[in-house]
Amino acid sequence: MAKKILYIHPFCNKNNSDFVFLPGGIVGVINNLRKSGFEVVGINLPLEMKLNPKVNIKELIRRYDFEIVVMDCHWYYFIHGVQELARICKEINPECIIIIGGFSANFFRRELLKHTKSLDIIIKGDSESLLPKLCNQLFSKKKKGLRNIPNIAYKNVFGVIKDNKISVFDNNIDEFDYVDLTFMLHWKEYLHFQPGEEGPGISQRFNQERFFYLPTQKGCINACPSCGGSTTSYRLLSNKKGFCVRSPKKIIEDITKINSLGINNIMISCQSKFNKWVLILKELEKRKVFVNMMFEDWSLPKKDFVKQMISYSKNKESGFLISPLCGNEDLRKKNGKMFTNEELFEFTRLISQSEHSYATVWFSPNLVGATKKSFEETILLAKELERMNLNSNKNNIQNLVGSMELDLTSDMYQRPDFYNHTEKLWDFDYFISFLKGKKEGKNLGNMSYISQEISVSDSNEMINRFNKEMQLLKKRILFSKKEGHFSGEEDLEIEKYELKDEFIDVYIKNNSEREINLSETGVRYIGEDKSVFEKTKQVLKPGRNKIRINFKRKIWHFIIRTEDVTAVGLKV
Repeated sequence: MAKKILYIHPFCNKNNSDFVFLPGGIVGVINNLRKSGFEVVGINLPLEMKLNPKVNIKELIRRYDFEIVVMDCHWYYFIHGVQELARICKEINPECIIIIGGFSANFFRRELLKHTKSLDIIIKGDSESLLPKLCNQLFSKKKKGLRNIPNIAYKNVFGVIKDNKISVFDNNIDEFDYVDLTFMLHWKEYLHFQPGEEGPGISQRFNQERFFYLPTQKGCINACPSCGGSTTSYRLLSNKKGFCVRSPKKIIEDITKINSLGINNIMISCQSKFNKWVLILKELEKRKVFVNMMFEDWSLPKKDFVKQMISYSKNKESGFLISPLCGNEDLRKKNGKMFTNEELFEFTRLISQSEHSYATVWFSPNLVGATKKSFEETILLAKELERMNLNSNKNNIQNLVGSMELDLTSDMYQRPDFYNHTEKLWDFDYFISFLKGKKEGKNLGNMSYISQEISVSDSNEMINRFNKEMQLLKKRILFSKKEGHFSGEEDLEIEKYELKDEFIDVYIKNNSEREINLSETGVRYIGEDKSVFEKTKQVLKPGRNKIRINFKRKIWHFIIRTEDVTAVGLKV
């Protein structure tokens, strides 16, 4: 007799089809159930709701025979939906057993078990190898003997919540298949959904290009205070102190298989320094397997990996997403990122010189320990990065900014007073009331980190200012590429220059009524990738000014800096 299991990726609420994307790990969990002999059908309810807005969810579920229902609840977005769907499944089959898992379910396990009678078991920590054993036990003995099953929470026959110890760990993730989606209804249509614009990461839109998120690492060594996937969170929710990575051989097999399905866009999110990504990309090039790879690195990629990604991107545009968070290095370390500005510049310089690769760089104003003054350093750093697009054929450095949100399972959520968080945190009851009426296609309105230094309105104003200054700088860079000269200072204008054998005289007009102090003059020699600067105390008075810049050999670019910004530059 077939052991039939129904897997459901839940909705937020019955009127909200956002969050089509599956948590990456659940694919490996379900495929291991299938490998262990269970018959599994998967329903991605947000996907079904998008494909057919009039779908009758209860009737859709009723089509399938099932004795066990498995639902993911990794993101808090689903803690109302899993309860509603558990109730519907019990109405269809009162004898079925409902199992949910994921970080949010684990975190609120006691509240969920207390709040609804329909939920039976919540899995804590790793579940790939545990779930087949648990399901075999349930098929043979129902809920008898659960006290001997590790990694679960449940209610016993007396209604008392039992919280069994976490002692099962899946550290060899090479054993599991995180690619095969054929268990899920409309899996081919699923591959066409990509992040939407109104609520990135939340809302999704249909696209002709196919997209896949590929898990390659479980766990993290970073202790970012606001992140729900940090080393602190894994210790709390999975009893894990380390991390594990998929082998290069398996990653190459995964990407090759994904590419054979006509999928051209892959997102990978991990710490590249813990795997052999140079080897992986070289082998993919050798096999002529090319995809648009968006690589989110939780740290900063090493130089050899960056160079290999640049080589790989010549065949299919690929690049990086990184999060330096701010311009101040001490503040960055306090928020979990352990690299310097110079290391960041070395990375972005390599990217800016490439033809096809790119780097998206993310900042935030409301970090732990941040002030309005420290955000000035962030803007200056972002401008330096943006100016690297001046000398590239395409604008392959993009700067983004956003509010720092508190993940439900983060250390900051556990210890708000330690981090000087001044606002009330959302509790279980608030989440439920909020998610019941959550409208589709809008940003979550997450919990922002708020301190005495930076309020919500302060953070929003700082974000708006950042975006305005970056947009203005982008326009100036675009203008400079067309006209051949650049001005980062609105009041300065190059009128002409006279190039001699060993110096260049530059005539600059100061269109303001104020004096502008210069800090440096510099040149870039032909064949060099860095500019050479000399300090100067020259002052540009209102009206016309002449500046002489000396050099030793042929140059192709000169730069004049004020105390605040790169003021003017020109290709010669």
